[in-house]
Amino acid sequence: MSANSPNAAVERACSLVPPLWTLRNFVAVNPYLGLTQKPFGEAIVEVDRLKHADSLLPLEEYWELHEAGRISQVDLNEALVEGPTALLRPDLEEIPIESLRERLFERGKAKERVLAYSELMDRAEGTDWSAAIIDEIAKWCSGRFDRGQTSWQQPHLDQSIFKAWKALAQLDRTLEVQGLQGFRAFVRSLPEDPDACIEYAVRELDIPGADLGDYLARSLATVSGWAGHLQYLIRQAGMEGRETDESMRDLLAIRLAYDAAIFQNFSTKSGLGTWPQANSRSRAAGEESEAANEDALLSEIEIRHLWQLAFEAGYRRDLIKQISHKSDSPAQSPTESDSLLQAAFCIDVRSEVFRRHLEKQSDRIRTIGFAGFFGLAIESIQSGDSVGEPRCPALLSPAYVIPAKADGDPIAVRSRRRRDQYHTLVKQLRLSSVGAFPFVETIGQFFGLRLITESLGLTRPGPDSRLLPQPKTGAFAPVVAAELVEGSGRAMALPERIAAAAGILTNMGLTEGIAPYVLLCGHGSTTTNNPYGSGLDCGACGGYSGDINARAAAALLNDPAVRAALPEQGLAVPSSTRFLAGLHDTTTDEIEIYDTGEVPLKDLKWIRDELQKASAATREERALRLGGTPGVSAEDLVRQRSQDWSELRPEWGLAGNAAFIAAPRERTRGMDLGGRSFLHDYHADRDPENGVLELILTAPLVVASWINLQYYGSTVDNDAFGSGSKTIHNVVGRHGVISGNSGDLRVGLPFQSVHDGERSVHEPVRLTALIEASQEAISGIMKKHDGLRELIENQWIHLISINPDNGECARLTSAGFQRIKDGNAQNRS
Repeated sequence: MSANSPNAAVERACSLVPPLWTLRNFVAVNPYLGLTQKPFGEAIVEVDRLKHADSLLPLEEYWELHEAGRISQVDLNEALVEGPTALLRPDLEEIPIESLRERLFERGKAKERVLAYSELMDRAEGTDWSAAIIDEIAKWCSGRFDRGQTSWQQPHLDQSIFKAWKALAQLDRTLEVQGLQGFRAFVRSLPEDPDACIEYAVRELDIPGADLGDYLARSLATVSGWAGHLQYLIRQAGMEGRETDESMRDLLAIRLAYDAAIFQNFSTKSGLGTWPQANSRSRAAGEESEAANEDALLSEIEIRHLWQLAFEAGYRRDLIKQISHKSDSPAQSPTESDSLLQAAFCIDVRSEVFRRHLEKQSDRIRTIGFAGFFGLAIESIQSGDSVGEPRCPALLSPAYVIPAKADGDPIAVRSRRRRDQYHTLVKQLRLSSVGAFPFVETIGQFFGLRLITESLGLTRPGPDSRLLPQPKTGAFAPVVAAELVEGSGRAMALPERIAAAAGILTNMGLTEGIAPYVLLCGHGSTTTNNPYGSGLDCGACGGYSGDINARAAAALLNDPAVRAALPEQGLAVPSSTRFLAGLHDTTTDEIEIYDTGEVPLKDLKWIRDELQKASAATREERALRLGGTPGVSAEDLVRQRSQDWSELRPEWGLAGNAAFIAAPRERTRGMDLGGRSFLHDYHADRDPENGVLELILTAPLVVASWINLQYYGSTVDNDAFGSGSKTIHNVVGRHGVISGNSGDLRVGLPFQSVHDGERSVHEPVRLTALIEASQEAISGIMKKHDGLRELIENQWIHLISINPDNGECARLTSAGFQRIKDGNAQNRS
């Protein structure tokens, strides 16, 4: 591009598009990526302007929360100090909420939303060109990025996105039939280079330089789903060290080309003129009907931001009171030396419920919170597979390749393979353009009986009934001792296995008091006919369960060669300690334990009995949230939901998440945190160099924030940040969904994942992070990591330090750490 090109504006627009992972590898994503360098209050205004998305609850809902006791006068006073600068006026401070109600409902004018040219055309003429353009781009993208759903591939896949689109668009009469005359000839006249096409469209539309960044950002926002998928493909290519022809600039050039075509066809006929002229005309028309009070104190967004701050202050106050009460009156908890079983679970909020019930079963059981991939960033290649599965958070790249052998009876293994081959053949017949109809007419009737029994819940839909292939779980054991996997990369040599084992123990805080049995429990889910099924597995690890990681970690820690070398690392694991691996099914709350051959039957029975009791108690608690049916036990309820292929809400996933706590378990043991907290064990006294603390703040905390903000966005504006209703979803390309039969790829979580039909089950509050470490240690780490510092200082995360010596809490504000008394921050003075 030339020196005078809009290169910087293009880069900015592309940076505002969050990646959208595939359905099979679902990852919770912060929908505000690209804006976290701004304070939350400023960013949500930008989101409203550029993406036409709401980031706050309606004012009426905030008032209902106040009336329900969730927002108090104390909370509002705190929000008045933290809120928009206009609120710092003395006449507003300490005024009762009831007196403020009318004033806080006065609405000033918000900043004008940015509109693409086609959107201005629709507003002025009552047309629907924006939807038509989105449908055309979506139709083309669904063929371009298909991953095996269709039998016939789109042509020109060997060309770049823009060139392939240009070749096909010249043949497509769809828009000409709808009234966009000469569109094919217009496409032929476009430059061959996408950057040149962007420059041409910008010049034609006469977009001023000052508005260019906003216009380009809005253009990509109109196709945010496919732009997000493209961002994901680009990101994955970069992480894997390979080049890709996929370019966000290509998609932007395509979107601008459509606007330029609308301009050439209708600017003169409609009298709209160029973009600045059309925009001025639109604003003038809008001012005639503008009902907002321009003299009001604040804009509507600023008013609602104030209420949001108060809402979050209320939750934070209640949580800190709980923590402080526990610090003042610590519950009796077993010492590490008394423990018979230590069970490590993922920090996932669903684990909090199970851990609480498991610890109630026996004083000889302690639980640990740790990232569910157990510190092993691996790729697992399982028997019979030619490619591996990354078993680690999406923010990481696998460092090692671990082969996995099939478990169980060889005959059963061969039977599974034959069944897989059969299902592959059936699929080919179903998709064949020649064989599809005779296949259905001759074979389809034999599926009728199974259709009836599965609809009635008498049988369970099998793997072949899933809309998407699911990662294999349970039936494959990792072979961590292998030195090399031919053709697939590196496995772990002995020195690396020793280092990995030492890292696991150190980061989990298992440097002393290790129990005779340590259970490393990953988690996964069981659902059927659910495109978003992987979203119920780990929200960070690309939709994979944690069984392979747990088994690999246990195998490492049980390896005699590794155990013999650990004392040299300053770690002494008792020779009698046995590490076990398990999988927590978060839909049914069942625990499966693997590789138990060396465990005495008496001990194994005790462990399983305690886990089963905890499972039953957890199911009873979760059944209340799911809405139990009279006469149906909690066990039957959750099992039915996992098997019912018409079930919209098999479980609530991570709905309700609101806090991240990194502290010794003794700080929260016995507390009912309601399944809303990510719990990560951390012992400051065992981390003199703050290395573990730095890892927690820069990895698990950031991942938890991504999850929190995805649930936040999907709740406050499910249309923009979520994926709408599951009832009208159609899978496209085997990697995403659309609503109905057309439109953009949907992003975020389905409506049914955050709402029960009558009310939201997720409360949209930003993450509150409580870290038991010194203020100096936390501040030092923030100074080293700009991304972390931005998240905290710009209020995407509310951070509170807990003094390891006395349990005193202090909240980080713009004025520094401020001591908290009675749940609210106080000035140090």
